[in-house]
Parts: sequence; C-alpha cells; structure tokens
Amino acid sequence: MDKVYVTKPGEAPPTMGTELPESDEDRADRRAGRSPDPVYNTTDTYTFSFHNPYTDFTKWELQALPTGPLSLRQFLGDVPIEMVVYDLDAAAGSDPDPQKIKHRLKYKRYYQKIVLSYDLQLDQVAARQLIRRNSTVAARAAVADVTPPPAVASIEVENVGGEA
Repeated sequence: MDKVYVTKPGEAPPTMGTELPESDEDRADRRAGRSPDPVYNTTDTYTFSFHNPYTDFTKWELQALPTGPLSLRQFLGDVPIEMVVYDLDAAAGSDPDPQKIKHRLKYKRYYQKIVLSYDLQLDQVAARQLIRRNSTVAARAAVADVTPPPAVASIEVENVGGEA
C-alpha cells in the first residue's frame, strides 16, 4: 500500500484518481512500522492507494525494465493476484519490532480480499478495436487524439469476515 487516508463522517473522501494527502514522511514512518497502528472502525471511510512504476495491470505487464516490458503471464500464467486486508489478534505478540510479530494464520482476522485478474480474450478484443480505431483515426490524420484502449484487468473486492 502506498498511501492511506481516513475520512471522518460528514467529510468528503478524496476524489478517485488523485494524489492522497499523506506526507512522504508520514508514509515512510507508517511503512517502516514507526507510526502508531491505526484504529479502524465502521464509521470512517478508508482510502488506500497502490502505486508501482513497474506494473501496468491494464496490460498485465512489468514495465520500465532494462529488458523492456515483460508479460505477467510469463510468471503467473492465468493465476490472479490476491491482496488481503487483515489485522492480528493480541496473541500474535506486541513486540515493538514489527519484524518479530507473528503473522501466522491462527492470529489473523481477515476483512477483505482483492483479486486482480487478466482476461486475455478481452485483451485481444480491445487490441482489435484499437487497431480499427487507430486505422480510422490515422485516415483522418488525427492520430494524436487516439484514446487509450479500455482496461483489460479486472478487480474483485470481497468482504471475507470481520465486523460489518
């Protein structure tokens, strides 16, 4: 997770697709385990952002590599990527060093699972549509205004437990 933002009841959450208002210092502290654990509740709204300059999920590729782009299918095949949200039971330990806390299954309380998957058939349809669109646009000499292909990755969000 790159950034997290908490919106209190009555406040408007950040607009999707915009930078979340968390300072780089706060993010570095949170990711290093130096900030206090957030207290989650069912009244606030939580917005998380995930940024990675090397992964393009709409193309299912690793990019900006010295080798050039690599398809994630080379490594994953058709297996989806799953991300989960969980917290730990007190029995997991309370060591101040976060590396020593036990993340064993018996201590985890899962709240949400996010599944990213790729549809090769949808990608092929999108590619054919883009080729047709590009041909038409090129014929009209307006190549600079070509819109990007539709996203071909899908995201599923599933609540898997915890308090509602």
